[in-house]
Amino acid sequence: MKQKKLMNENVSNLNENWPDIFSLALQEKFRPNILAIILYGSWLRGNRDTLPDFYVILDTYSCLPSRWERLGNRVLKPNVYNLLLHEEEKTCVAKYATITLKHFVSGITNDFHPYLWARFSQPTKVIFSKSSAISSSISHAFTKASERMLSETIPMVASESSLNTLWETSLALTYKTELRSENSQKSRELVGHYAKYLEKKTDLIGPRYGLSKTERGTWVCHSSWPKRFTAVVKWKLRNYVGTLLSVIRLVKAAFTFNEPLEYILWKVERHTGIKKEASLRQKRHPLIFAWGLLWEIYREGGFK
Repeated sequence: MKQKKLMNENVSNLNENWPDIFSLALQEKFRPNILAIILYGSWLRGNRDTLPDFYVILDTYSCLPSRWERLGNRVLKPNVYNLLLHEEEKTCVAKYATITLKHFVSGITNDFHPYLWARFSQPTKVIFSKSSAISSSISHAFTKASERMLSETIPMVASESSLNTLWETSLALTYKTELRSENSQKSRELVGHYAKYLEKKTDLIGPRYGLSKTERGTWVCHSSWPKRFTAVVKWKLRNYVGTLLSVIRLVKAAFTFNEPLEYILWKVERHTGIKKEASLRQKRHPLIFAWGLLWEIYREGGFK
């Protein structure tokens, strides 16, 4: 069955039990090297016209099937795969990424690019953990992700901002560091849905990084002009680096993701309404023949 058609059918097939079903399948697939499974993304916001997104936390990459996959995961984390399951005469697809706990923690703590710390500054759910110690390590990493998100973006916001503007600005900055199909509505939707969570995080973390709350409930940024200038330079660099990394990730996905071009076209159409069809040759050999199609989508605004 064609991947794009299957992902469209996903919408009607998915129900509330599917994350648990996928979790059991992933545990079986990566046993005994699996440490935890994290569910994140739009599924947690109630969206069901999507693929459930998981992070599979491992103790080693040795469980990955090929030497190239193991190397790719070490050099540019994470690897991204799709998982196809059949249950009660229904077929459903999920997307999952693999990363070791060591790389997960170090990536959030130290990485210049926000790929990890931007994602995990948002609410997520650990649906499987091998031990309480692993759960604790992941929880601390989530807290660090929120700290990174605010500390790196606060100098870029206006002198006085509402909570929504503060976080929408922060998310917009991180979106620009990747080739994404989502529009600005995505950040507004996310901030609106998680307003209480984000307010709690900002109350706790914001004052450490130059934010103070007014009686009106707005936030005032006290970053000095050298900090603001440094932040502008860093985010410009992240944009350039991020574009290159996004292209490399697309190349990686061609080796790990089943029919990656079909997935990209489905996601672009879902978020932007731009509908494109790939030729059989482009589907079979995306790394050779799909670049013209991707450039066409980019020119039409399919990637932001």
